[in-house]
Amino acid sequence: MTDAEEHVTVRDGRACASRPNEAIVSTNKVYAARQHFGSSGDDPRRNFPARPFLVLFPEYEEEIIDILTDYLVGTK
Repeated sequence: MTDAEEHVTVRDGRACASRPNEAIVSTNKVYAARQHFGSSGDDPRRNFPARPFLVLFPEYEEEIIDILTDYLVGTK
């Protein structure tokens, strides 16, 4: 696979793209920001608690740091 090659998957409003050197996760839903971050305002009926759905889980943090460190240091 070259840097120009890209794999994209869209399912249930979530878009995932990957290249040899990066991964991207996003969504095309218009309400995604309000869902993820929550909202508040003058009208309490329109206040919503945050319900994050694009999350990096803490149990993967060490593995992600190791992968990035190996890449940046050039050991792998």
